[in-house]
Amino acid sequence: MTALSERDGLPYASVRFGGVTRDVCLACQPDVAPGDFVLVHVGLAIAKIDREQAASAWRVLEQIGATAEVALPPESSEEPEP
Repeated sequence: MTALSERDGLPYASVRFGGVTRDVCLACQPDVAPGDFVLVHVGLAIAKIDREQAASAWRVLEQIGATAEVALPPESSEEPEP
């Protein structure tokens, strides 16, 4: 997690995963802070995890080929949608 913000009265954070940064709702995990690792499902942080758990989850995703879907969009002059 890199930065905190608020949208429509809900806490949000910028989260980087596989080189892609997305805004994630923190309504279920309001006590996390920049530098923490979170487990995200459909745009919602559902659990705070430690570095070891994050690395383990990434390894499993690599093994099943799921990280191939996490890629940067092609370069373009337009800003990608969050």
